Amino acid sequence: MLISIAARNYTTILALQLKWIHITEDSILFIVFLIHREIIGPILVLMFINIYWKTPSGVKRITVFALFLICLLGMDLFSSTSGVITYLNWNLLKAGIGNTAFLIAGLGLSKVLMYLMQESTNYGKGL
Repeated sequence: MLISIAARNYTTILALQLKWIHITEDSILFIVFLIHREIIGPILVLMFINIYWKTPSGVKRITVFALFLICLLGMDLFSSTSGVITYLNWNLLKAGIGNTAFLIAGLGLSKVLMYLMQESTNYGKGL
C-alpha cells in the first residue's frame, strides 16, 4: 500500500511539473483529490490483491482484475468530469494503461513479499 501511494504521488508530481494536469483551486475538491489519490486508490489495489490471490480459477481472476480496473477508471473519469483534475490530453486508454500498471505492480510486489515470507519461515529448517 505504501509503494502504491508513493508511486501515485511520484506520477502526480511528474505530471504537474510537465504541466500535463492541473489540480483544482477549490479546497473541497482538492480534499476529494487527496482522498482519491491517497486513500481510495491504494485501498482498491490492496483489496484487488487480496481477492485475486484468494480466487482459485483464471477466469474469475480475470473478472476480478476487470472489475477493479473499471472501478479505478470510473474514479479517474469522475475526477475528470467533476473538475477535480484538468488533464491536458486525457485519454481513457492511457488511464487504463496506467491503472493496469498499478494493479500488475501490486500483484508483482505481493508475489515477492509472499516469496520472502515463505523463505523466512523455511530458513534454518534444513539444519
